[in-house]
Amino acid sequence: MFEKIPTLILNIFLLLIVSFSHAKDVCLSSADKFYEIGNYDLAITEYKRFIFFNPNDETASNIYYKIGLAFRNQAKWSEAIQSIGKSISLTTQDSIKDDRGISKAIIYISKSDFSSAEFELLRIANFSKYHSLRKKANFFLGVCYLYTAKWEDSRLSFNHCFTNSPSVRSKIDSLLEFSSNLKYKSPRLARWLSTFLPGSGQIYGGDTKNGINALILNSLTSYLLIDSLIENRLKDALIGNITLFERYYRGNRYNAEQIIKIYNMRISQNFAKNILDYLNKMEPLIL
Repeated sequence: MFEKIPTLILNIFLLLIVSFSHAKDVCLSSADKFYEIGNYDLAITEYKRFIFFNPNDETASNIYYKIGLAFRNQAKWSEAIQSIGKSISLTTQDSIKDDRGISKAIIYISKSDFSSAEFELLRIANFSKYHSLRKKANFFLGVCYLYTAKWEDSRLSFNHCFTNSPSVRSKIDSLLEFSSNLKYKSPRLARWLSTFLPGSGQIYGGDTKNGINALILNSLTSYLLIDSLIENRLKDALIGNITLFERYYRGNRYNAEQIIKIYNMRISQNFAKNILDYLNKMEPLIL
């Protein structure tokens, strides 16, 4: 009887291994299915459950990447970047590191953190050992430059990307040539206009409603200040009216400058959109 005990223990041990392996497969299968149907919260929960019980599993890098993509699809940018960064740190393959670095940069672009995206993409575009990944990095670097209105940098990046597509390069060059014709307005001029005549800077920027509002408010506060000084109500002038006048006057100058910056940004965005619409058709050539 006692001779059978080692065999019994061995069988139990093997059964536990099989059961544990099956449980791992079920956990990952469930997570993948949740991801496929767009239930990202449950997918993330199952992926994290797998990581918790298998922290040193050889697939941990891929699991963290899937978690990052799930967070990305929920527009949870910081969590997505953190998870993809973890997946990069757990892999030893340079090609995977670079490819996931591009994925991280794309999330930075979605987050409007263009400086971080630029840094990540420049590293890959200049130092990756893989031509296809350098090409891919240059494509998204060009997109990043479009969003920040760096037209010449964008053109150079796209040229590096489409080295084997002269027609595409020529089309992008011709589109970007129009950047010199964009009719920007001067934030500094708007500020000075509103310095001498409150509201005129806003009107210069095309915001007539806010311009008239600024003119009325500043005229009213100026009247109250002058009236209190004429009537020798120095206390009212110093405590109330000067503070009120300064608040609206300074706010008017600041708002005039901001309105022009928004105006210029819209011009850049509309121009960039035309190029991005064209690039959406070209993206399959490199991805």
